[in-house]
Amino acid sequence: MDENAFQGWRKERFEGELKGALFWNRRNDWVCKLLQLLIILFSSLITAALALGKFIPSFPGQVCAIFGSLIVTCAASSLKIFNFQEKALYYAYKYDALMREQSLYKAVDGDYSKVEDKEQLFVRRVENIISEASKKREEVYFPAKSK
Repeated sequence: MDENAFQGWRKERFEGELKGALFWNRRNDWVCKLLQLLIILFSSLITAALALGKFIPSFPGQVCAIFGSLIVTCAASSLKIFNFQEKALYYAYKYDALMREQSLYKAVDGDYSKVEDKEQLFVRRVENIISEASKKREEVYFPAKSK
């Protein structure tokens, strides 16, 4: 494979996919953790608000519990509907697979030690990883549709 063509492909396609997978993995992971934290925090605050309402008659415990329940319901629904955890795992898998392939290529290990055109093998294997990830994407982004 031509060196200039390979470097261009690597910069645009491979590094773009790698950076995208890392970004979306981190984003979905943090959103998932944030929503889980909100659920834990507001679930605890609901109990505390109801207890305070019993001990301090002027404290609006039931009103606070209602608003806390709304936040917990919205956060839990968002986790389920938008599937953040599965998306984070999907992008982590894609990122790990791409990094593993890059490591094999750089170390000239495995099949790379047996072929003459390492760049062509690298391109072919990376495109296979991207293709496989694209097939799994629909399952992750539209779980009800793919069942």
